[in-house]
Amino acid sequence: MDIFRRRILAKLIVILIVAVSVISIVSILYFDRRNREALKRELQDTVSNLGEMGRLAYANPMWQMARTEIAYINRALLTNRDIVAVNIYDESGRFVDSLRKNPDTMEVGDDVTPPAIFIIPKGAEDIRKVYYAVFHRESIVGFFEIFYTERYVNAEILVRRVNLTMAFALIGFFAIVVIFVVVKKMLIAPILTLADVSRHITKHRDYSAKLKKSSNDEIGILYESIADMLREIERNEEELRRTRGYLGNIIESMPSMLVSIDREGTVTQWNRATEVATGIPSEHALGKNLWLATDFFDSFKETVEKVIETNEAVHLYSLRFDREETRYKDVSIYPLVVNGISGVVIRMDDVTELEKKESLLQQAQKMETIGTLASGIAHDFNNILGSIIGNVSLLQYKLRSGAVIPAEELSEMLVTIDKASSRAADVVKQLLTLSSRKEASFSSVDLNVVVKNVLHICENTFDKVVALEAGYADTKAMIRGDQVQIEQILLNLCINASHALTIMREEGGQEGGRITISVNRINPDRPFLSRHPGAVPEPYWLLSVEDNGMGIPEDMLPKIFDPFFTTKGAGRGTGLGLAVVYNIVRQHSGFIDVISSPGVGTIFNCFLPCLEGAGLEAGSGREQGPPRGEGVVLIVDDEASMREVAGSILKELGYKVLLAQDGDEALEVFRERKGEIDMVLLDVIMPKRSGRQVYSEMKKIDPGVKVLFASGYWQDDGEEDLSSLEDAHFIQKPYTLQAIAEAVRKRMAD
Repeated sequence: MDIFRRRILAKLIVILIVAVSVISIVSILYFDRRNREALKRELQDTVSNLGEMGRLAYANPMWQMARTEIAYINRALLTNRDIVAVNIYDESGRFVDSLRKNPDTMEVGDDVTPPAIFIIPKGAEDIRKVYYAVFHRESIVGFFEIFYTERYVNAEILVRRVNLTMAFALIGFFAIVVIFVVVKKMLIAPILTLADVSRHITKHRDYSAKLKKSSNDEIGILYESIADMLREIERNEEELRRTRGYLGNIIESMPSMLVSIDREGTVTQWNRATEVATGIPSEHALGKNLWLATDFFDSFKETVEKVIETNEAVHLYSLRFDREETRYKDVSIYPLVVNGISGVVIRMDDVTELEKKESLLQQAQKMETIGTLASGIAHDFNNILGSIIGNVSLLQYKLRSGAVIPAEELSEMLVTIDKASSRAADVVKQLLTLSSRKEASFSSVDLNVVVKNVLHICENTFDKVVALEAGYADTKAMIRGDQVQIEQILLNLCINASHALTIMREEGGQEGGRITISVNRINPDRPFLSRHPGAVPEPYWLLSVEDNGMGIPEDMLPKIFDPFFTTKGAGRGTGLGLAVVYNIVRQHSGFIDVISSPGVGTIFNCFLPCLEGAGLEAGSGREQGPPRGEGVVLIVDDEASMREVAGSILKELGYKVLLAQDGDEALEVFRERKGEIDMVLLDVIMPKRSGRQVYSEMKKIDPGVKVLFASGYWQDDGEEDLSSLEDAHFIQKPYTLQAIAEAVRKRMAD
């Protein structure tokens, strides 16, 4: 018999002993009390009867005062074992006679002392007395006292108590034995059987154990219920195993990477997609610390720790992973609490192809935007060229005619030409920025600057019936983002607003209206956080574009961010603009809302996270004179005008100049005079050889060659290649005397 069984039986025996003992003690006390009361009542009845008999017997002797007869009656009374003494008094209460038993022998006649009144001795607590009056013909002729003892009654009570105790002890013993046998058979044995089955199930997880019903009583019903429960658990366990296996297959078959860890970073889930991506088998990852097992997830370790701390999910979009090849992944981190164990689940989806498609979509939309702005840009460019051509032709006319041109007039004409040229350069630069195919590069961006840049494009390209207003933040509105993409967002929204004020007006209706761009700082409240899942309770910049145009019907609002959905009608739009806006805002961890009423207007609100503590760049002071220098500069450019202008500027600044019209000539000059040449000003895009190819050949000839690249289209594919070159420096065309002077001076000093 094992320890468990012994403990159960021992507890049962103890319980039975305690129960029977309590019952026996209560019973003994009850019956003992009953015996005591009965014996004392019997004694009192005996004394009472003797007293009444004495009253009749003493009547004549006491009337006649016959002492012999009185003594005889006294002796008769003391024949009773319980009577110890009698006192006789006359009618006036004077003592007449007394008779008592010897206190040691309790016998009459052994006491030789003269008759005297009997008084209860000290310490004789078991002696009681009864007082009676004696009548003769209705007159009192005397009194007598009977003294009786409870000694014999108490002894009888003690004897009966001992007998009662022994009887109940014997009965209790047999009761314990009988009850133990019965309970063991009817209750303990079935319970022990259940305990054995339970331990077997706990140890082996085997719910197929059979329980045979042994009776039709409550135990039998319990057996039957437990057997049904075991069958149900077995069915549920089997279903759970199938479900777990099914879910496990799903998790293993998912293209998404799924990793779960506890609060200490210990890996508890590692699916097949994660094995493929990291190259680590699940058996080498499970139970290990994630951050020690691999550095694959290090880029968002702090985010994981934050999710564990705050118990709030976080979504990261288009994270770049540079391994054997560059991949992009969306990462979702969810808090996890199971069976009291907390941690996180990390889900990673490869969105590289989607990222490429979105990039193509954005580029297509950029081209659409440029096409939309083309007529306005052409109009603006014609105005710029008109200013330049007009002043140049006037100067040529005066020079041919031999007229003297006053210095003040000449200066004004040159200032006009300079401003127009700068304006043309800005327009080209903005167009190149807008059409850039560069990969998104996140840095500190001031939304006030973005608004100014886009407003300048809009002012030069939108129909003049559209009024433009801008409201700037009082301080620098810094965010972390890609400035080109943010400008694309704002320009797309402004173009849509201008269309709502012009081409989308009803035919014959009055065109025109107002577009208002504003930048404001907001602190999100509870309604904002509930409307935008994923928002954090930290400040946002609100970039708004509002127009009083046609508005958007309510039933179309849910669709406006869908690709290729447009309200402009056939031939007026591709429906890519707002889809691109939505994707860019999402990539910047922002949100976009639309408020619109047909016939009233539309407001687009873009919420972008504030960049707290961003450094504010100090503005440059007054422009200094162009820095001069010395040394030999080789200028390589296939455009003769650019070679000549650059050569003239550098000569004016104190440099010696060598010229080459293409890459082959440049390499020939460089080989011949490499010891003299201090720096090369190299055009990027040229026939025969590109600037990159020329640079590579020059590095072979002189590894220490200093090159300053120049191009009018610095964001082309060639420039992207240049970014990988060591020690690459760049200046954009067209450049001013000040710009080229500073760039050459800086490159020469490196």
